Amino acid sequence: MHEDETGRLTIRHNGRVIWHRAHAKDEARISQGAIVENKRLGAALGWIAEGQRVRDAENPANPRTTLRTKALIRAAADQTA
Repeated sequence: MHEDETGRLTIRHNGRVIWHRAHAKDEARISQGAIVENKRLGAALGWIAEGQRVRDAENPANPRTTLRTKALIRAAADQTA
């Protein structure tokens, strides 16, 4: 993976650029009804959310985190604060 100054990522293998697409997070929604129906789903999603908060708090210091990801993490932290 290569990242330019603007945060754009390019994936390369053996000198060739590999096409990729980022999927919007808006497409991955779970309805509240589905969570209520499944007793374990709510607890599992809570556990996942907590893990993501911990990961997001640690990632900006990680040298492998891309510029784009760092900007997104900071923007999300500013919205929740």
